[in-house]
Amino acid sequence: MEEKVLGVKKDPNITLLTRAELKALEGHIGQFRAKIRVQDGPEKILSPSVIVVATGYATKRERTKDLYSHRRVVSLSEMEKLLSMTKQPFLHCEGKTVEMVTFLLDQANEDSKIDSINAIKQSLLLQEQFGCQVMILCKDVKVASDGVERLYRKARERGVLS
Repeated sequence: MEEKVLGVKKDPNITLLTRAELKALEGHIGQFRAKIRVQDGPEKILSPSVIVVATGYATKRERTKDLYSHRRVVSLSEMEKLLSMTKQPFLHCEGKTVEMVTFLLDQANEDSKIDSINAIKQSLLLQEQFGCQVMILCKDVKVASDGVERLYRKARERGVLS
């Protein structure tokens, strides 16, 4: 994701505003007038021809006594960060070599294809680069995007259990 954000930032035809709030919008495609407030800053008036609003999410660790409060349970975004920072041949978590990873999907957002796609991609990385056994537990792996069904089949052929 960071690579894509850097590419967008370098494009002279794109103005990237992060941590911003769209306060008002008037006009139509090709001729907008947008009032935007960047976090802890004054409101700005922009006249873009196109607007893309992308929202993210924040992983929130609740202090409860369920599965998600366990110290070795990580979110998809935390796993992505761990994979990007780890050098081969072994993946380590809390000083121990990780041999098996289980993805548990559909708990917060049953409609999200993004979670399925990320879990499949991370599964292949975990297997190919770190030799981990991987399982994906979910009601329905969503693979209805361009090339994702092929990626899913590849993961299944390599032994990812779902």
